[in-house]
Amino acid sequence: MRAGKSALELKQNQAAEVVYRSLMEASPESAHRGLAEVAEAEEDFDGLLDHLEALVRLNPGDYEMQKKTAYYQLLLNRRLDVVRTTANRLGAMLPEDTFVAFLGAFGQYRAGSFERARERSEGIDPEKLEPGPRAVLAVILRFGGDQAVAEELMEGISLDDLEVLERELVAQAGLVDEG
Repeated sequence: MRAGKSALELKQNQAAEVVYRSLMEASPESAHRGLAEVAEAEEDFDGLLDHLEALVRLNPGDYEMQKKTAYYQLLLNRRLDVVRTTANRLGAMLPEDTFVAFLGAFGQYRAGSFERARERSEGIDPEKLEPGPRAVLAVILRFGGDQAVAEELMEGISLDDLEVLERELVAQAGLVDEG
């Protein structure tokens, strides 16, 4: 495991992948976690999602992994039915969780229900979200008709703080000048 992390730190992604794949039989959870990191480093989001979903299957009680998986499913606009079920279940179990509330709003946005997405986002404190989800919340608000609030939310968020998929979503919403 340490060899895989070292290889990743040195940007030797193929070497890290070999190390993590060798762990698959003995320690599938460690292998999938490492392979998810490799996929993320390579911006292989299909691979990342595959490994995150495998981690959820291996450890269904890991709510943080469920939230991360649902977030990437939404960023990639995939498996929205699964995300809806996950968000509803997590919302019932973790009603005070800001990120879970955000996932519900993001799910409505991806379903094309922009007004409902905006309504679901009303109770979300943006300061409790990391820059990426906060930027996505700005997208939700922009499409829900709150352009000024969306622009205000984007103030202070650097594009460098966003992942590729988040930057693309923000750019598509016209909330940032990429050039």
